[in-house]
Amino acid sequence: MGADSFFVRAEGKTAAEAFRAAVDEAQYQHGHGRYTGTIAEKHSFVMVPVPAGTEVRDYINVLWDAEGKKDVPASVRAASYILLDKWGPAACFADGPGRWIFAGLASS
Repeated sequence: MGADSFFVRAEGKTAAEAFRAAVDEAQYQHGHGRYTGTIAEKHSFVMVPVPAGTEVRDYINVLWDAEGKKDVPASVRAASYILLDKWGPAACFADGPGRWIFAGLASS
């Protein structure tokens, strides 16, 4: 079994509300049959702080690129592990008031 990456923008009063809406939409679009490679496979999320002055999308790219590199800061390595764990929670990034980005790998 493989994994696919996902990147989902969602809105809600809280990250939990946005996550639930994103998962529900993915299940509606891709079904409940498991191994969809979407956020539908995730049961929870972990908030990942974005360094000040950094765009969320740029930071996510830094995290994707950190895999296997030894010369990255511990905070980047820890966030990268969250993002790249297909069986673990989704990574969640605040993207402004009431806006959230969920990203990661999901089983496919």
